[in-house]
Amino acid sequence: MEPRADRANVAFSPMVDLTEQDLLTGLLHSSAFARRIDAQLRRAQGTDESLAVIVVELPPPSDDGVLIDAARRVRDVTRSCDHVARNGAGELAVCCPGATEAEGRAVARRIAEVLAQPFEIDGAYLVVRVGVGLFFRDRVSAEDSSAFVLLAARASIDYWL
Repeated sequence: MEPRADRANVAFSPMVDLTEQDLLTGLLHSSAFARRIDAQLRRAQGTDESLAVIVVELPPPSDDGVLIDAARRVRDVTRSCDHVARNGAGELAVCCPGATEAEGRAVARRIAEVLAQPFEIDGAYLVVRVGVGLFFRDRVSAEDSSAFVLLAARASIDYWL
């Protein structure tokens, strides 16, 4: 399904380089997101800096309008220092550098709450079942990688409706 023209550019962010931007949502695309996580992990090694990664799973196949609106909602409830990405067809992800476990849980809870609100698609309201997973690391180790933390976040997904 083609995105509606009036929604096509709603999520584009001036803070994201166009070469790193997902064309539908305007968020970081998955490889740019992985690079940001890996850079954050390298920066945090040997320090007390913590990291939270949140994965949001939307039901397949999600309408483009739902995905665009979900991306906007997620971006609106995250901290200004967080990195928000479209990490797959129906997956959004957030990297929260320096977040405590409580801060990571608070961001995940805000995401779940905002995505539990109905989506308006072509005049109809749709409620979607959303999965939200959180991975938290209070001290980064040399073995950590973007692939590992994303997998760990996916493994912790809990479904909200």
